[in-house]
Amino acid sequence: MTRPRGARQATAVSVIILARERFDDTRRCLASLWRSTPPGACEVLVFDNASSPRTFERLSRLCEGRPGVRLLRNPRNLGFAEGVNLGMRQARGRFLLWLNNDTVLAPGWLGGLLEAAESDPSIAAAGPMTNRMAPPAQLCRPFPTRPRTRVQEADFLGGFCLLLRRSAARAVGGLDERFAWGWEDVDYCLRLRQAGWRLAVARDVFVRHEGGRTLGAMPPSERNATDTANRELIRRKWSAEPWRRGLQGLFRRFPARWDRAVPEASVIVVCSDGRRARACLQGLRRRLEGPASEVIAVDATPDGSAAARLGALARGWPDLSVLGPCGDARRSAALNRGLRLAKGAWHILVDDDWRPRPGWLQASLEAAKSHPRVGLWTTAGGAAPLAPSGTAPPPRGRPRGWPRFYDPQACFLLPRSCHELVGGFDERFAGALCDADYRIRVFQAGLEVRRARWLPPRPPASGRGQAGIAAADWRLLARKWADPAILRGEVFDDGRWRAGQPWRPEVSIVVARRAGGRRMLRCLESVRRCAGSAAFEVIAVEAAAARKLTPELAAAAKAWPGLRVLGPWRSATWPHAVNKALEAATGRFYAVLSDDALVSPGWLEALLAAAGSAPNVGVAAPRTDASSLGWLQGDRPAELAPGRGAVKAGGRASRPPLGKVLADRGAGRVSPVSYVRDVCLLIPATAFARVGGFDERFRASLGGEDYCMRAAQAGYQVVVAEGAFVSRPGGRAGRGGSARREDASLLFTKWAGNPALSSLPLS
Repeated sequence: MTRPRGARQATAVSVIILARERFDDTRRCLASLWRSTPPGACEVLVFDNASSPRTFERLSRLCEGRPGVRLLRNPRNLGFAEGVNLGMRQARGRFLLWLNNDTVLAPGWLGGLLEAAESDPSIAAAGPMTNRMAPPAQLCRPFPTRPRTRVQEADFLGGFCLLLRRSAARAVGGLDERFAWGWEDVDYCLRLRQAGWRLAVARDVFVRHEGGRTLGAMPPSERNATDTANRELIRRKWSAEPWRRGLQGLFRRFPARWDRAVPEASVIVVCSDGRRARACLQGLRRRLEGPASEVIAVDATPDGSAAARLGALARGWPDLSVLGPCGDARRSAALNRGLRLAKGAWHILVDDDWRPRPGWLQASLEAAKSHPRVGLWTTAGGAAPLAPSGTAPPPRGRPRGWPRFYDPQACFLLPRSCHELVGGFDERFAGALCDADYRIRVFQAGLEVRRARWLPPRPPASGRGQAGIAAADWRLLARKWADPAILRGEVFDDGRWRAGQPWRPEVSIVVARRAGGRRMLRCLESVRRCAGSAAFEVIAVEAAAARKLTPELAAAAKAWPGLRVLGPWRSATWPHAVNKALEAATGRFYAVLSDDALVSPGWLEALLAAAGSAPNVGVAAPRTDASSLGWLQGDRPAELAPGRGAVKAGGRASRPPLGKVLADRGAGRVSPVSYVRDVCLLIPATAFARVGGFDERFRASLGGEDYCMRAAQAGYQVVVAEGAFVSRPGGRAGRGGSARREDASLLFTKWAGNPALSSLPLS
């Protein structure tokens, strides 16, 4: 039988409240405590932190006659850590509760926290959900939905309301009193976890928290100095992994403009030789004056020798993080490992044979900030161009026709926004051609690439540019960027596109809006995250005559240089808008997406592989979870059963995502079909020129089925890529039932006698 909440012993919990001035906040907190807690369920220790005599007198009258309440007065204003430590020494309860006086409690709060703390003997502390000023695991709306699990493990808990097991406090000790009004709760959570304890969040308990009252009352200069000192202290205490990584996430989530612990620049050093890397880092340490920065050294040696040599240097340098070997010595993989850990607003990628100049960081950042359209800065010379394996490198003069664009670079400088837009390096490249591929992708995203004279080049004696490159890397680069002009370097002029040479992407992705604007934004965001390394452009179309361009879509186009927005036009039909967008498309393939579709990683590469599987493929489509799938013959497969692998808002699927399941099972497999729906269609530009555009007489649906039949009539094949998956959680988009009936009547009139109509579901 379950005990009702709050039915615990009288000495189970000791509540510790610090109060200084702000009597109304304290009165509201105590009133909610007495109102929502059973009588005698806990003892309450209220510490007046040297308030004025009038405030203390009002507080005395408020606590007078209350059973289990003790009011104590501190002779001076103690900090939070020192005041809580004093309360824990005087408390008698089996559990200790830190409670800020700017909180409001709800009924059942005490029982919920106790149940979470007692659910496992290894749990040292438990905290509630709240509205603001708390770690990410505790933030939610004031009236959260019913949680899936009542207790969830967390990395950090906020000290505004924290239930602590006394045995854990006895083992770990009190709060670090060097902290002054901030970050002492995060430090204490790290100490608990380091001692082997766990932390939990009671997801069915909500405590309202005003937050920021103490720091907000300080003068700005004192507040900035206090917070900076706290952040520096906790960063020095927990500079080792894995604790440092969690702190970086909190610093990034709660930034401060005065915070030097959040660096402006992250320098990532790829260490392929231990001795050379140590010399590079020692020179970098001497010349890192100026903006706040961090240094991340990534071991790219097969045996881990670089990390072993850098261990002593990292122990004496708090701003240096050394990532040990992961069994992958590729330069692209090492760069991606460093980028995932970097937290600066600017990323500087260097090799271990690079030598900095005095004042280089300040000059680099100042010059880069003055050119917001430049997404990537590279070094100006200092290395010989690359040559394929088995061929002699070209002379230093770089004769006409040799791509200067592919010089190996010792230093990249890019803003964090560029990395978030373009993504990481393509890890299929084993050598330095990943640099060239990344530059082309920056161009593809609509940003500029320039060479900088103020970035120090690699010394010419390193000889790295004379080394040959694996033939597989050259084949991969030629396959990804099939335009001969790109590979010959004819369209580039000193790092920028040459005038009169338009860039042609491989795929033009068209997303036409039918109804709601929010789902279109979700679709575009999934495309941005999952488009992979293929060269693409995105065209968003407003497909309604009476609708204006939404502010959200305009903001997305401004933040994403690779996105174009067209429309609206007079015709309100979806096929008309798609045809207008395809007239403006420049890719070799056209990917037409429904506005409520959500793509999965690898979808575009799988569709391109399916389109190239045969010379007569006119339409390629992915697997999908949309209802009434016309191209599925017979019963619906088990992996497409309703609810399988569906992603719900705010939750995690208990099974692998459906897109990953299908990608693993159907990688490389292609199935010919009669027709597909218009959830996602990949059409070669040559096939589209021959078949023509979508029939604009269709108003609500069946435009994709009609196009497939026309492609088949022209001699093309319609296929499904078994390894690609596109989700459609919104179901079938369209207008009312009358429009669908008109579309069905039109389809049967056009294709009377076609055998494919017998299997067409029109419900």
